[in-house]
Amino acid sequence: MKGECTVFSISKFTTTSGLGIADAQKLIETFRCPINPNVEKFLLQNAVDFSKKKQSITHLVCNDQAELLGYFSLAVKPMVFPAKRMSNTGKRKIERIGRYDLKTDSYTISAYLLAQLGK
Repeated sequence: MKGECTVFSISKFTTTSGLGIADAQKLIETFRCPINPNVEKFLLQNAVDFSKKKQSITHLVCNDQAELLGYFSLAVKPMVFPAKRMSNTGKRKIERIGRYDLKTDSYTISAYLLAQLGK
């Protein structure tokens, strides 16, 4: 079907002992975002290193001609909720997925963050 897109993680290339990294880098270097230079800079200068360090995972979106259309990066970040602002029901629910810190009287959970989005 014409017009289909493929999404793949650059970590696929960074974890294969150097296989395909050069090809991925060539593809990444074709990306331009004149509206937001920071979006372009992240992909060109940080995405591969962040992926290797497991700070974020960047996914490239390509068309059926293997042209880079855009990308998105996901990271896992902690979210902190002050316990004094939560109802007892809210505390019980968050205890299933979070951790309570007695010192700060807060709950911490891990959440996905859409770290970068570029087109």
